[in-house]
Amino acid sequence: MALVMNGQSGGFSWDRMAAGGSAVLAQAGSRGRRVGWLVGFVALASIVDLYLTLTFLNGLGMGEANPIARWVMSFGCSWLLSVFKISLVMITCGILIGARQRRTAEFGGWICVLLMAGVMLQWSAYAGEVSSVTGIMHELPQLASCEWVRFDP
Repeated sequence: MALVMNGQSGGFSWDRMAAGGSAVLAQAGSRGRRVGWLVGFVALASIVDLYLTLTFLNGLGMGEANPIARWVMSFGCSWLLSVFKISLVMITCGILIGARQRRTAEFGGWICVLLMAGVMLQWSAYAGEVSSVTGIMHELPQLASCEWVRFDP
């Protein structure tokens, strides 16, 4: 950065472009691309999550620990759950894209990626376990706690 004369204010100001400013702009551009990739992963993982959620809800059912999502699921409406989940992802991705040049947006994007990777690991474990208990799945709603949800066909 360099101290240069600012003609509009009649004083001095710091000019990023005068000394190394192009490096700062290049770094901000690459941050924007990284945030874009992070948002893309979050969106893709969220679509997979929605697909798996609807698949299990329309089948044997599933356990849902999130009380707000469980409440939305209690209406038994696939489109309402889809709108709920998609709107949350759109808000999150919109905030990250809007702030993509800031360090906090990249940090937030990485947190979202880690959370969605955790969700994908949970789905992987859940899908693996479901095959071993398929025979007793029809009795789980009676045995399980209030966290068990299912959409009736």
